[in-house]
Amino acid sequence: MRFTQDAGLFANAVGDIARARGMMQLAKGTGITREGLYKALGEQGNLSFATVVKVMHALGLQFNVCVRPVQGWVPAAACRLLGTSHNQCEETLFIQ
Repeated sequence: MRFTQDAGLFANAVGDIARARGMMQLAKGTGITREGLYKALGEQGNLSFATVVKVMHALGLQFNVCVRPVQGWVPAAACRLLGTSHNQCEETLFIQ
C-alpha cells in the first residue's frame, strides 16, 4: 500500500467518486449545494473535515484508522486503544 500526505490527491479521488455517482444526489444526501460540492471537491477546493465526513457518509464510504509504525515501532497501547491487534497496526489510514 502506498501512503501519501497529499490532501489534494484525497480530495480529487473523493471528487471523482462524487461526480461518478452524481452531484445532485450527493447534494441531497449531504445538505450541501451542488455548487458548493463542485467548489469543495475541485482542484482548488479546501475541504473541511466536516465536509469530508458528510460526503463520505453520503457516498457510503468510511474511514478506517490504524496506528502506523514510526521508525519501525508501533506502540502496543495505541493498538489496544483502537481495538486492533498489534499485527493489524502495520497498516495506516485508508478508505474502504
